[in-house]
Amino acid sequence: ILLVTSARPGDGKTFTSINVALAMAFEKDARVLLMDCDAYRQAASLYLGITAEQGWVDVARDPSLPIQGHILQTNIPGLSVLPAGHKSEEIPELMASQRMRTIFDTLVRDDPGRYIVVDALPCLASSEASILAGIAGQTIFVVAAHQTSREDIEASLRTLSASPSVSLVLNK
Repeated sequence: ILLVTSARPGDGKTFTSINVALAMAFEKDARVLLMDCDAYRQAASLYLGITAEQGWVDVARDPSLPIQGHILQTNIPGLSVLPAGHKSEEIPELMASQRMRTIFDTLVRDDPGRYIVVDALPCLASSEASILAGIAGQTIFVVAAHQTSREDIEASLRTLSASPSVSLVLNK
């Protein structure tokens, strides 16, 4: 599980998430799931032209819904997308819930060889990236050149302390 986040909106985390997922999907025999965890903007889904009535938010709210039924295949071999679904005021609580951990466990168990790229909210916009940092195996933190301040980078990296590995990508 690879978490992609940034300090603030506009740093290029969704651009990076999509490009990392595409690059990985083009590898021979690779399978990649791009999970749109920025449920407020849902930019990853929008940029890819994907519309879906439901997604992981709906599955997290209703345990009777299977996560597998919400994964959408793309026209790119090896790349699938899990949209966010309905917006909800309880998204941070859902993200921190045991149900969300079960969703990730199920995604990994159902296809252990699949990479999961998570497009998360920016660290300084919400607590959700710090929650996901404890689930992800590694984190890519996107820094916008000449835009993201050192203070924002340092504050954001402190929120990602639960991630076992954090790498920075310079964007723009």
